[in-house]
Amino acid sequence: MTGRVVKQTRSGLMVRFDEGIGMLVYSPFNSLIFGVHPNYTQHTLEWLEMKREDPPAEKFEKMIGPGWFIPHQKAQYEMPYLLPSKDYWQFLNPERPIVINWLLTGRCPLACKYCDAEDLMRDNIKEPEEVDIENIAENILSYNPIAIVLTGGDPLFSPYLDKVIKILHGRVGIMVDTNAYCFNSRHLQLFRKYRVAARISIDSEIQRINDELRPIHNSGKPIQKAHCSVNSGSLAPAMNALCQCLDEGITVSVQSVATKKTANDLAAFGDKLFRMGVCSWRIHKVVPSSSKMKEFKELIGGPKKENKMYKHVFSELIRAHANRWRKKIALQLTHNVPPNAVILVAPDGRFFTESNVSVGKLILDEEHPFRPRMKELFRKINKDGHTDRYLNLSSTDGVK
Repeated sequence: MTGRVVKQTRSGLMVRFDEGIGMLVYSPFNSLIFGVHPNYTQHTLEWLEMKREDPPAEKFEKMIGPGWFIPHQKAQYEMPYLLPSKDYWQFLNPERPIVINWLLTGRCPLACKYCDAEDLMRDNIKEPEEVDIENIAENILSYNPIAIVLTGGDPLFSPYLDKVIKILHGRVGIMVDTNAYCFNSRHLQLFRKYRVAARISIDSEIQRINDELRPIHNSGKPIQKAHCSVNSGSLAPAMNALCQCLDEGITVSVQSVATKKTANDLAAFGDKLFRMGVCSWRIHKVVPSSSKMKEFKELIGGPKKENKMYKHVFSELIRAHANRWRKKIALQLTHNVPPNAVILVAPDGRFFTESNVSVGKLILDEEHPFRPRMKELFRKINKDGHTDRYLNLSSTDGVK
């Protein structure tokens, strides 16, 4: 871990050079990360710095130009997110983490049936004090990720959200994962000022299904009175926040968890998101967790049905992406292939990963839990899985 290697270009996009990859590019205009082949890095960098008017090729313009070089309506997102094409790439070997997920708080107004973060939430983990925030931020930044996801719990419930965003601004791409239960105009202003991308969780456009999968936590009523102005389930505030972000030009994407309850409706939900103008949509599999094993089995219909269900859902979505949506919405399918590829920083500052091999969280470095040694970090985090997840490498697996 050396000095700062992530740079914000004049276009507003973040770049980072990696041996064996070339250049990584994060766009705050669509919250996506792209790999640029070494043969094209210099030309791309000059284009992003606005030192030249021409992109290396039309595909670059269509994928990393939306929002600053061309209108979003002219975007066309191929899969995977490798430029100029996957044919140029033989291996991908990042020197350092691409994305780090920072759980700002364990507080959350919802009790999602598939939540895999409960062991780092609520009373299971110590909430940070203000004096901890800067140290945790600097520890995370020392790994030079190109983007940081602020998550939880729900980061909107952290009293330090504003402070964290100000610390990170200009040094890394910033995404905020939220259920949007308490989203308000203050968040709109904050996200606009610091070019933060909002990622709103919605599983279904059918209220009954969404509210069943994402019910209000039993502590939700006092939370609601203290912080919120909504008096409904989880779908209405999320859709309201999505519309506000779209109306105000805030970068917003939707995250959904595919279950047997939503499998037959996801493609239709995608049609709606496409018509609304949503530029990116990430679909996750249900991840087993130590406290939710019963729910895990119920939500996927049992282990024997899991692969069949996800193959069907993902195939249908990829066909819709190519045909109905004409590749104008970025589709990301998270496969969750073990060992897990996610780096999590708990509210108390310790670094963990989720485990799909043994249920529960794994601390990345027992001897240095707050600043893992890179060797230990990548001993627990599979580089291939990590790269796959953030560059969308396996989205077309098994689809003809």
